[in-house]
Amino acid sequence: MALRRTIVLATTGAALALAGCGGGGDPSQFAKATDRTCREVAAAVTTLRQDLVRRSGSSEASALRGAIDGYAGRVDRAAQGLSQADPPSDERDFRDGAVSQLRKHAKLMRDAAARAARGQVPTSLAAELQRTGPAAMPKIPKGVLDDAPACRAAVR
Repeated sequence: MALRRTIVLATTGAALALAGCGGGGDPSQFAKATDRTCREVAAAVTTLRQDLVRRSGSSEASALRGAIDGYAGRVDRAAQGLSQADPPSDERDFRDGAVSQLRKHAKLMRDAAARAARGQVPTSLAAELQRTGPAAMPKIPKGVLDDAPACRAAVR
């Protein structure tokens, strides 16, 4: 009986240790979550471009701010979704960096749009507009790209 208990404890301990090694979420599920984020950010860029062409608002400055605020909100929601994804442990730094970079990008866009609404079109707005889409994310790991077609298409 003692031997059996020792074997069960050792087996359980080994299983727990192995679960801790590598650990984290399912790689294919994380790739799907990352792919969803790429699709959402790409859709945000498309909508931003359409909104900038339409320029609906009481003034050009207000239309610009509305378009950018909408874009930043969509980027923030995409970042929030990715932040809730459970990556494999070796891709946590990518997830955390991507979420941080997307949120920073959205904040910079909002700040630049607020200055533009006051009549000061900052060069940072032009620079941030060029960083839309995949340029607003860090390099996506190959293991994630393999199962994330929207991300692969975006980085070509």
